[in-house]
Amino acid sequence: MGSVLSSDQTKVSTYEDIHATMKLIRENDAVANQIRGFIIKIPISKIPPVIIAAIPTKGNTKADKISQLLLDIINMTACAEINLLSIGADGAISEMKAQEK
Repeated sequence: MGSVLSSDQTKVSTYEDIHATMKLIRENDAVANQIRGFIIKIPISKIPPVIIAAIPTKGNTKADKISQLLLDIINMTACAEINLLSIGADGAISEMKAQEK
């Protein structure tokens, strides 16, 4: 079960923790039904794209939050001295609005 709760809230140390954690997720209506994926592609043939982040979501993330995630990715690539050429989205309105920010 995917969750939009923080990893601290869903940490499982023992087998017995699993059911309590799943109950917590259900009680907080925090079951993720989508994944926001961030992929990096090096523009050289025969090098496949690499997933750098997969964030669980309920599909209701606002443009401001997505924009901040994109800025975080831009900052991380800059710190790693990776020259970012472009950013794309799948066409969801919230993702398009995030890129306008």
